[in-house]
Amino acid sequence: MAKIAAPPPRLIQTGHFVEDAEYGLQRPQGIYDWLVIYTVTGNGWFTHNGGRFVTQPHDVVLIEPDAPHGYGTAGTMWNLLWAHFQMPTSWRAWLDWPVVVPGIRRLSVTDAAARERIVGHLTDADRLFQSYMPHRLPLARNALEATILWADQQNPSSAYAQIDPRIRRVLEYVGQHLHEPIRLNQLARVASLSTSRLSHLFRRQMSITPQQFIERQRMDRAADLLRMTSMTVREIADHVGFDSAFYFTARFRNARGISPSVFRKAELAADKRR
Repeated sequence: MAKIAAPPPRLIQTGHFVEDAEYGLQRPQGIYDWLVIYTVTGNGWFTHNGGRFVTQPHDVVLIEPDAPHGYGTAGTMWNLLWAHFQMPTSWRAWLDWPVVVPGIRRLSVTDAAARERIVGHLTDADRLFQSYMPHRLPLARNALEATILWADQQNPSSAYAQIDPRIRRVLEYVGQHLHEPIRLNQLARVASLSTSRLSHLFRRQMSITPQQFIERQRMDRAADLLRMTSMTVREIADHVGFDSAFYFTARFRNARGISPSVFRKAELAADKRR
């Protein structure tokens, strides 16, 4: 008997279901593309060759092509967002999540901000997929890509996920306020810690002090602006939180070994050689 040809892979297909206790299906042969399922509320059961597990709210399950599986409602209700998709090569490093069995991965999203982002992006993916816009499919996949990137930040094996959530709040605050004076007592309030406790925890987690981190971020941002814009040194100094262009130049030279102007010339010359 001739083998049935596989259907063409889907660029993306999405959905948002709220299912009752009767919902369930089995796919003993697996499927032809990738499937991600996010449990918003309620619980879902998943079966595989090695047994069965139940998802909690804010669990994400990833099923690879050809992996035998089944899933359905565990309890009385299951609110789930899902997407079938083709796997771009660039996404593979972002989906190295904890393995349940070969072909099935599961990630628990514990951070409230990440949960909000993931649900928002998956909802956007479904809204775009259901729309009639001419570029709805690539736009929907872009939203799914954002979903996967936010989910991977919760991967317990990633360096970012291993940072204390209070320190992660500080890192985000610094990135958004580099143009302003940033004092240690401000960061302590962001982290809900005393200044001494913040300094100790930050150094233990990041291997540098908060002040050293702020300085590095400012110098990195300044280097990007020198490389990619025509802003003056004075303007860049303002943009990264320095009142004095002279002091900014001194700090940049201390960090990079050359002045901002020389750095810009070297980067422009390197661009021409590429």
